[in-house]
Amino acid sequence: MEVTNFRVCPNSEFPRSHEVDTFDGFVVTGSRLINIGEGHTWIDPLLNFIRAHYRRHRFLGVCFGHQIIQAAVEGKVEARDAELIRFPVQLDEVGRKILNTSRDHLNVYLAHRYHVVESSPLLANFGTTPHCKSQFSCIPNHIITTQFHPEVDAKLMLETLTSYWPPAEDVREATMANFWD
Repeated sequence: MEVTNFRVCPNSEFPRSHEVDTFDGFVVTGSRLINIGEGHTWIDPLLNFIRAHYRRHRFLGVCFGHQIIQAAVEGKVEARDAELIRFPVQLDEVGRKILNTSRDHLNVYLAHRYHVVESSPLLANFGTTPHCKSQFSCIPNHIITTQFHPEVDAKLMLETLTSYWPPAEDVREATMANFWD
């Protein structure tokens, strides 16, 4: 597999129009420094890129990528109270089929403040938490998005919390009580 990185943030760097068809798909990731609602100058060009190419190209969206893909195809994203630490994401029948599991939920680590509050009619949601009704969404075999980072485990989440995003003192105990279970 060959991977090409484009510095969309902060440089608005995208593949040239004649290069787009040379790619099998696009991955849109996230970062603790990126929020969809903060008015960055590269957000609109990214929305336009997704709108121009999602019909013919595969996309994987993770965290911010989930939010921006949803927003590009008529979903609505807003700031809300944060989902922080470990949550069981409830899977519906589609989710169990896509993930090839009989389990009714998947435990994931979440750290986000922006939520898809109204999913695009083009994307099927197949995972929810009580706080956020769009944790997974997809067009099967074409687009898949996750609100959480599937690569994050307990150790990495703990490192992130303690070094980059320490919880406020008044929520630290409640947050850590939910961390390992």
